[in-house]
Amino acid sequence: MGHNPAFVAERLAQVKVPAEDYFIWLTGEGAVVKSLLARFEDESIDQQLVRSRRTGTASKKPSW
Repeated sequence: MGHNPAFVAERLAQVKVPAEDYFIWLTGEGAVVKSLLARFEDESIDQQLVRSRRTGTASKKPSW
C-alpha cells in the first residue's frame, strides 16, 4: 500500500476529517507527500493541525 501513491491517494480521499479533535500527519517521498497534502488543503481543515515529513526519495531513510 505505502509504495503505491495512487492507492494511498484513493484511500485518503475516503477519509472523513472530523470537525474537531484531529491531527493529520503524512510522511514519505517529497513529491508524493506534496501531492497527498493537496487533499487536506481545504478551508474546513485547520492547517495548523496538518504536518508532513518529506524525504528525498522513497529509497532513502528519513533523517529524524
